[in-house]
Amino acid sequence: MHFPEAGWSSWHSYDRKITEKSFLTSADFINTNLKEYGWKTIQIDGGWWTEPGLYSVNDVTFPNGIRYLSDYVNNLGLDFGLHVSPLRTNPKDPITSKHPDWILKPSYNKKIAKGDDEMVTTVGTVYVDGSHPEVPAFSAARYQQMVEGYRPSFMKWDHTYGGLEEGVRFDSTMTFMQAHNKTIRAIRSALPDDLVVTRSMGYVFGALECYDAIRIGNDINHPGYKSEAEPYTNITYGKTLGTIEEERVEKGLIRFARAVSQNYYIHKNIAIVDPDAFFVSPQYTIEEAKCHMTLEAIMGGFSFLAIKLNHYQLNDWNY
Repeated sequence: MHFPEAGWSSWHSYDRKITEKSFLTSADFINTNLKEYGWKTIQIDGGWWTEPGLYSVNDVTFPNGIRYLSDYVNNLGLDFGLHVSPLRTNPKDPITSKHPDWILKPSYNKKIAKGDDEMVTTVGTVYVDGSHPEVPAFSAARYQQMVEGYRPSFMKWDHTYGGLEEGVRFDSTMTFMQAHNKTIRAIRSALPDDLVVTRSMGYVFGALECYDAIRIGNDINHPGYKSEAEPYTNITYGKTLGTIEEERVEKGLIRFARAVSQNYYIHKNIAIVDPDAFFVSPQYTIEEAKCHMTLEAIMGGFSFLAIKLNHYQLNDWNY
């Protein structure tokens, strides 16, 4: 395993509204102010593509393309990070749409309410069926081409749980875990050995050897929400203070403290949330911020900032 370097991620500050200008501005800030302290990765999260599972570049918000971002970051002596969901596809995908037998057919369909905190990022998405003999090779070739074209040194693999759900598979003799592992291992084996890969959302032990770090909790923030008083995409996820007996505390930092206590032995190669683990924001109380960073220290894990860096100067930070 390679220990990921600290850095910055676009997700919690920009959601899917990230633009080329905002990304490059953040890279410049890290280069000028934080590179000497070891913050070296600049990761673009969801939103560089036109739709979830459809990896055509949004040429309105990224007029120069993704390779331009990568070259810009690398020329600063920083590492470029890229968000993908290797098991997710889209009904508009020009290749998978022609192969309906490549698509996982869920055992049942659940209607998702608008604003559902747990499922909002999965609405309207579909997943490839790793039990189909053509899917692993296709997926490996697709992501090999992407890595060769965009040259990331760090990748965040997201939404793998979608391919782990049980359903009607092409090969009914394979379990969900076997189908998942076959595809993930095929993709990883096609990519450079020194590429750092982290995983969000999925069973801890699914193809574990393919990842340099894994995530053991959900987002600390509600996706897609913001307040008038605070110009961030997200607000703190759930109540984080109180006694452990309180049911409402389950969605807060105590939940992650439990996860840390259960998984502390995976030292350095684990994250309690996304790689964009620490969200510097006035929404946090000082106690919440201290708690969050203490959990990070216990895990020995890597940290990404998730703040709109161009809105701040270092002497304005309170933490």
